[in-house]
Formats: sequence, structure tokens, C-alpha cells
Amino acid sequence: MSLSWPVLALLFAAILATTVPAQAFGPDGHRIVADLADRQVAPGTRARIAELLAGEADASLAGVSIWADEMRGLPEWRWTAPLHYVNFPRGDCRHRPQRDCPGGRCIVAAIREQAAILADTGRDPVQRSQALKFLVHFVADIHQPLHAGHADDRGGNTFQLFYLGQGGNLHALWDGGLLRAGREPWRTRSARLASIGPDRDTAWSPRAPAAWAEASCRLIGSAGIYPPRPGRLPRGYIEAQLPVVERQLVLAGARLAALLDAVLAD
Repeated sequence: MSLSWPVLALLFAAILATTVPAQAFGPDGHRIVADLADRQVAPGTRARIAELLAGEADASLAGVSIWADEMRGLPEWRWTAPLHYVNFPRGDCRHRPQRDCPGGRCIVAAIREQAAILADTGRDPVQRSQALKFLVHFVADIHQPLHAGHADDRGGNTFQLFYLGQGGNLHALWDGGLLRAGREPWRTRSARLASIGPDRDTAWSPRAPAAWAEASCRLIGSAGIYPPRPGRLPRGYIEAQLPVVERQLVLAGARLAALLDAVLAD
């Protein structure tokens, strides 16, 4: 979808005013990743998912995709907040657990831990259901580049942006703002993206989350995610970055499907 610059500018002003921080690709992005995964999982995996989500109001992957964000606002779930991201020193995207994930309190360790819980059929079904919901969310999170961003600016949270009198930050723009600027309903976008294959490896292993985080970190520089300077968003930025977002959604959906097939296989 091609939008004129005046329309994009007005949309961006609204985006900065309404974005909720730290929701990765935003609710729609999480639903898209979950829906793309649901389209790709094996029939046996889909049956196991249905069993685990049987008590949910919307017993689909998309229906539970933002559960982890909803829960972490509650006092008893605030401990999960660091599990949504990992930070790297600027200029070093190699994941070092002791430095980047002390005590296992980051998204890389969280994905591995929740995958192990989901795979353990001896676990309480409630724990396995929660693990599934965490994984659906965290796999999307780790593919949002700024959820594997620079520690010194908190993944772009302190990189300030302004347009038409509205203020926000780079992280907030990537946390759903870019997708909202595209003005395409999430189901429509998901159906369109379903025909696009991922351009990178999607295989699951316990080592994969570190590689995913490192790739997201490297994408920050290679895709020009940071504008040249804080302040006014450069002209054409949104149209240039929307394809980057969509490629990451496709990749996250394929990797989530591969993970679920691996751990829920008959």
C-alpha cells in the first residue's frame, strides 16, 4: 500500500501519541506472527495446541498472542518484564549470557526455558499452556530488532522522535506504530504474507534463540533502523521500513511453527 507523505505524517503523529511501550510489533503484529505459525504447523501439532488452549476465550494462537503483555502489568507477573527483550552493548551483537542475560533474565533464556516446559508432557497442563502462550509472544518479540537492541539507549526507548508537535521514541514506533501506519487489517496482512517464504533458516534448536537475537541486533545497522539523528522522522522512513517489518513477521511465524512442531511432535 502506497501512502502520500501528508497522510503518513498525520498517521505518525497519531502513532506517537497512542503507542504503548514495549509491545514488540504491537497486538496486530503478534496476531500476525501467531496466525502465520498456525497456518504452517503440522496437523498433530495443531491438535496438541487445541488441547492446551481448550479453556481460552479464543483458543487459537492469535487469540493468546498478547497474553504475555497483558499479564506483565499485574503485580504477580511483573517478574516477567525482562523476559521480553535482551540488550547488547553498542557495536557487539554476539550474545554472551553472563553479560547480556544474567540469571537467565532475558528473552533468549526465556524461549529456551518455556520450550522445555512445553515439551515436558509430565508437567501440569496449566504450566504447559502458559509456556505455549509465552512462546507465541516471545518468538515475535525477539524478531522486533529493538527488542535485541542497544543497552545504552534501552533499545531505542531514549531515542526521541517528533512530528507535528507529537513526541515519542524509536522503540515505540517499532512497537506497532509502523504496522498501524500501513493501515491494513491484521487478518488481511497475514493472508498476504502467508504466501511469502522466509529468507533465512527456520530450524529450531535450544541454540536458536541466541542466533535469532544476534540477527535482530545486526539488522538494526544493516537496515538503517536508526534515523540519522533524533528529532523529525526522515521523509520516506515509514515506507522504507514497512517491508523490513513484514520480513521479520514472516520469519518469526515460520520459526514459531518450527519450534512448536519440534516440541509438540507426536
